[in-house]
Amino acid sequence: MLSYGMDSFIGIIVFCVILSLSTHTTIGDESVFDVTNYGAVGDGNADDTPAFQEAWAATCGATTDSPTLFIPDGKKFLVYPIVFQGPCSSTKVAVQMLKISRCQNSFIDNLNFINSPQVHIKLENSGWIHVNGINIDSPEISPNTDGIHIGNAHNIDIQNSNIKAGDDCISIGDQSFDVNITNIACGPGHGISIGSLGKDGSTVKVERISVDYVNFVGTTNGARIKTWQDSLINIIVFGVIWALSAHTIIGDLSIFNVTNYGAVGDGYADDTMAFHEAWAATCGATTECPTMFIPDGNRFLVYPIEFRGPCNSTKVVVQMFKIDRSQNIFLNNLTFINSPGFHIKLENSERVYVNGIHIDSPANSPNTDGIHIAKAHNIEIRSSIIKAGDDCISIGDQSFDINITNIACGPGHGRIKRMGEVKETDAYEEELLDYEEEEDKAPDSVAAKGAGETAKKGYVGIHSSGFRDFLLKPELLRAIVDSGFEHPSEVQHECIPQAILGMDVICQAKSGMGKTAVFVLSTLQQIEPVAGQVAALVLCHTRELAYQICHEFERFSTYLPDIKVAVFYGGVNIKTHKDLLKNECPHIVVGTPGRILALARDKDLSLKNVRHFILDECDKMLESLDMRRDVQEIFKMTPHDKQVMMFSATLSKEIRPVCKRFMQDPMEIYVDDEAKLTLHGLVQHYIKLSELEKNRKLNDLLDALDFNQVVIFVKSVSRAAELNKLLVECNFPSICIHSGMSQEERLTRYKGFKEGHKRILVATDLVGRGIDIERVNIVINYDMPDSADTYLHRVGRAGRFGTKGLAITFVSSASDSDVLNQVQERFEVDIKELPEQIDTSTYMPS
Repeated sequence: MLSYGMDSFIGIIVFCVILSLSTHTTIGDESVFDVTNYGAVGDGNADDTPAFQEAWAATCGATTDSPTLFIPDGKKFLVYPIVFQGPCSSTKVAVQMLKISRCQNSFIDNLNFINSPQVHIKLENSGWIHVNGINIDSPEISPNTDGIHIGNAHNIDIQNSNIKAGDDCISIGDQSFDVNITNIACGPGHGISIGSLGKDGSTVKVERISVDYVNFVGTTNGARIKTWQDSLINIIVFGVIWALSAHTIIGDLSIFNVTNYGAVGDGYADDTMAFHEAWAATCGATTECPTMFIPDGNRFLVYPIEFRGPCNSTKVVVQMFKIDRSQNIFLNNLTFINSPGFHIKLENSERVYVNGIHIDSPANSPNTDGIHIAKAHNIEIRSSIIKAGDDCISIGDQSFDINITNIACGPGHGRIKRMGEVKETDAYEEELLDYEEEEDKAPDSVAAKGAGETAKKGYVGIHSSGFRDFLLKPELLRAIVDSGFEHPSEVQHECIPQAILGMDVICQAKSGMGKTAVFVLSTLQQIEPVAGQVAALVLCHTRELAYQICHEFERFSTYLPDIKVAVFYGGVNIKTHKDLLKNECPHIVVGTPGRILALARDKDLSLKNVRHFILDECDKMLESLDMRRDVQEIFKMTPHDKQVMMFSATLSKEIRPVCKRFMQDPMEIYVDDEAKLTLHGLVQHYIKLSELEKNRKLNDLLDALDFNQVVIFVKSVSRAAELNKLLVECNFPSICIHSGMSQEERLTRYKGFKEGHKRILVATDLVGRGIDIERVNIVINYDMPDSADTYLHRVGRAGRFGTKGLAITFVSSASDSDVLNQVQERFEVDIKELPEQIDTSTYMPS
């Protein structure tokens, strides 16, 4: 019953599956469902997916005893991603064994497995396998009976399952990597084993294994690493020498030896906690030049760790930091000064992340590199300032996959220097190095600061890191997965690492690129909830946007039950808000400036413990003098020592200095210049017509276009109501939202549209900024907006997060034409007249 996969996986998935409900299979038995009887060809060319689906449906729906899906040997079945989903109708209602070999993109959902004589599920030589809702039941006394075995496989997700086995619940064998195990009930059995014992003390390679939210009940072990004493299976051995002083004297009060904090150094005991405590003591010391000392001749087993500053030392600088034979190291926000050689050496290591580093060395200091990399790979250096006598960064022999982003380099030899022979195929990036001697040519660049200061900027490209690289709390990562996000957007990649360090941030990024998630995730990452204290305050200019931001906080804090979030805005009886603050004070407050100021003035809302102050769509609040006064008064009620973050899709040169008055040396991140702010995936057209022709043309468009949801913008409350009435009379599923409605009615309608109850929304510019409705793929400007900025925010409702979308604008007057010309000139886009026929694939997500 074994079929062998094709040699290529280009765009296809070949299954080699043994799925058996019985121990013995007899061909011809009515309990056997042969895929070839359902049209499977098995020639490696024909698509056999429908045949497999039909055969599985018949097998799972059969009521005979022990029905079996049979896949004959000697054939090559071409099968695209498929889900084997239960429960099934069989009287046995269980699978004995399922084997997936040489496969990709397989989904196993909601199946029961019972009493396999060996392994219940085998995943071998495969990738991107998703196992969910599985129930495996086998007696504790059954020998060598694993629940799930993974061998030579990668990108495996196992979650939400119950596993009872005689041996390992899950065993992870040689050459397996990127395995994520989440929310598993394991036991009885031997627990989860990672790695395997090679012969004669040899080792096997297992990498990037994540085990979260596993409940071990009655197991002999938890998650264990199967290794010989000196093996490196899934472990990290540090050889780190770190010193704040040029000379180290053992016994000095400034020396913090990791062995004094419990580090064993035998290559077997977990020394992570000892390293954490030694670093905390070193960084917290107030003596001159404290030193964290790691004695030579030991093998310290340390799991991923972060060395974060700033430190309390009177010198508050590091002279030299050496990382050797290490993995998963994070250096954040440290200052280095006047090393006699290299300030940072990264050797024989991988997955080292350097962020927010400041290196300062005189230009005349010879042979003094900032950072030297040798025989290392997967190194990221970003958002740092490097002044050195020699190279800012030097990359030596056998180094590859080095990403260098947003660096201020100089004085020194300037360019990145590669020493030795670096292979041509090695991935190497040198992005946006900002040399002090050169003029900053980025548009809307920030005015130069005073002597000796370097403005922080971040015009950046797209990277392929994952959210796990940000060292977020496991609870946040779990919520991110639940929300369906796999990789951070460009703005998230640039902002989140800075924001979670507590840095002040100004961020301009086009609509739909996930700015809200930046401040939501970074705030939830840092916040330590204290009963009765507001720790974070988020201000925005409309009630709808406040409601949406509160929803995002609630979504990402699902697994942080101790954190309370509440939203406050006008239109609701203020006594309701006062009672809420008195009886159940939230840790995170989201609201509009008017209501927040009223509550703070009346002493119902205390802002004295706020540590995070955030403005979303900040330009809208700061450009209006009345709203700016409210924001300033609220700001003065918060502590001086806090993080300030501001976000907007449009941020003019005039408003940026206003933003920075609220901040202390902010990190300024502008994702894409102003000419590229209109969404890349958005198709834009206009239609010239008279005012009287608008209704007929709109009717024709709604009949002709394919859409998920559409937003139609008009210029006034009365026009919104009248146009919506007309559309409803023409049997279109339309609703409208405008400022003439009560707050409760507006939010009810907004929520109904977001949930898909209606497909057409007629709105004023109330919905034009910040409101995120994922299904909207068409925006129609029934009335031309009054400015290019408003146009950007309106059309940004379609094509969210880089997806496809269509924007159509009605042009009915000379003033409309002027605004359209302003849009094209400012954003450097060519908006053409709508053709008679438009290809649906250009604006409908596939």
